[in-house]
Amino acid sequence: MITCALALEFNEARNQLGLEEITTKKDIPRIAQNRNITLVYTGIGKINSSIHLSKILTQSSFDLVIDSGTCGSLKENIKPFDIVISKKTIDFYNLKQRGTEFNSNYKGNILSNDTTVGSIESSITTSNSVDMLKNMGVDIVTWESAAIFAVSKNFNTEVISIRGVTDSCNGNTISDFKQNRVKVCKKLYNRIKTFCNSV
Repeated sequence: MITCALALEFNEARNQLGLEEITTKKDIPRIAQNRNITLVYTGIGKINSSIHLSKILTQSSFDLVIDSGTCGSLKENIKPFDIVISKKTIDFYNLKQRGTEFNSNYKGNILSNDTTVGSIESSITTSNSVDMLKNMGVDIVTWESAAIFAVSKNFNTEVISIRGVTDSCNGNTISDFKQNRVKVCKKLYNRIKTFCNSV
């Protein structure tokens, strides 16, 4: 199963993976699938992701959940348009308060970038915020990853994160996200398609 939080991500993944939507645009969660892949649009944020992923995992079991979507980078060596694969995420309640750390035991055929995802529901746009998170071991930031990891673990399902970098978490974060998101999503779901074909 692949999860995503934005309609743009869902539409790109559905098209690239050749999936048929079995819900309507008004539904949340939205679901598209074929014989081998289920794509779930959870909506934005940890609460939406937790509720909708739990609902799906209560009804069906999966070998692997792929937390997918866009992200921002805190590191100079992780640039916009890079695709990052991670098996570790840290939940943050706010910029100063670190929560639970989740690690994946997935042993499948992936080349993990050995990156740590910081899951915080905030756009990181200042150097102070970047420095605080970097000092706590974070490489990239997303909003939903900790929720996806927590729920997957609760249902004894392996989980990894495959994310496309849209921005470098600075004063241009919002404009870079808007400018880069379409191209990043195309590259991201092409990579996920390759991964799914190899599993």
